Amino acid sequence: MQEISPKKALSQFGGFPVVIASIGNMDDSNLITLAYVYPMSIDPCMVGVGIGIPRYSHEYFERYPDFALNLVTRELLEAANVCGSKSGRDVDKWDAANLTKAMGVNIQSPHIASARAVFEIQREGSFKTGDHTCFFGKVVSTLVKEDYHYLENMLYWRGKYGEHVHLGDGI
Repeated sequence: MQEISPKKALSQFGGFPVVIASIGNMDDSNLITLAYVYPMSIDPCMVGVGIGIPRYSHEYFERYPDFALNLVTRELLEAANVCGSKSGRDVDKWDAANLTKAMGVNIQSPHIASARAVFEIQREGSFKTGDHTCFFGKVVSTLVKEDYHYLENMLYWRGKYGEHVHLGDGI
């Protein structure tokens, strides 16, 4: 067995779910593509996300009490690429990715109207983890389209942005 660097070791995990997080309100919101998404508790149902500290979206996660996780399927892959490669400091990502806001059901943050599955999260707390902050919270509602299936989700694959894998294709 050979030893590898910690940075390279992260790619040994394989895949992580790709989401576009939306945070803010209908008048002031931002989007960010994330792959550091993790379940943190089953009862109550809680989810966490890792946001790089220098990211513009980090400011939104500190400022607003809730956020939505829009699961990325093939239909949202181009939008995920836009939201993951541009800064909200420079561009309105909703417009740049040609996305429409929908009002949250139980949170103030909007979600992506065309998303096939959405988790609405009420933030419970955060903690620093090196160069990221983990923001976590309680799932207060989950919205899914009638014909949605989890095998439609995209994965962030082997530590390289843009190398997404569709679960339904097999890994």
